[in-house]
Amino acid sequence: MRKHNEGLALGSVGFRLIEGALYIGIVVCLLLLVTLSQESANAGAAASSALQVQAALLMAARDSLGEVAVLALASGHSCITGCSINRDSSLDGCQAGVLWPSRW
Repeated sequence: MRKHNEGLALGSVGFRLIEGALYIGIVVCLLLLVTLSQESANAGAAASSALQVQAALLMAARDSLGEVAVLALASGHSCITGCSINRDSSLDGCQAGVLWPSRW
């Protein structure tokens, strides 16, 4: 990819780094959820309801991070795929991904 367009190669790496950071956030949420569930098992019934709210928030954060990670992957991939398919040898750069389905 770098020999065709260095900007696209850098963008690809950037989107993959963002995606990786979001997946690390998902893992952190899951590890916090395990710790929280252990504390809930040791706590009484009164403290358990407060911990359930925190667990619900961690699950929501994990779900949201997963959705954003998929969007980061999809947007980076679609931009790169659209530009690389539309690349014409007579053009210097790449066109916006308008006609890429017709080139299949």
